[in-house]
Amino acid sequence: MQSRITESRRFTVDGYTVTFAAGVKRGEAVVVFGIMTGLETVPVLTLEKKWSNLGEAESYVRRVTVIAAEKLLAHYQENYRAMTEKIDLVFSRPTTGFIAPVDARSHYPVRGRK
Repeated sequence: MQSRITESRRFTVDGYTVTFAAGVKRGEAVVVFGIMTGLETVPVLTLEKKWSNLGEAESYVRRVTVIAAEKLLAHYQENYRAMTEKIDLVFSRPTTGFIAPVDARSHYPVRGRK
């Protein structure tokens, strides 16, 4: 079964876009909470919660307010922001293509020399 969104709301809080979406995923009703992080490699962080039925999930999303968006943003900043920034740093930094200490000569013997 395909996933589908049936109801959504979007808020802007302190420069972040916060989204709430109700829908069906793997045949179950869910509400997906999203934060647009503004990071290059982790542009969106989503948290998903199963709901008892689609009608209640849609009703929740229709009734959600900017206060809930502010609380979700605070939750992201307290619990997930540092982690997503570290992930972004790892995946966006330049790479040499070889995983080794910066000064590999002191750690690895050179073949053919004694």
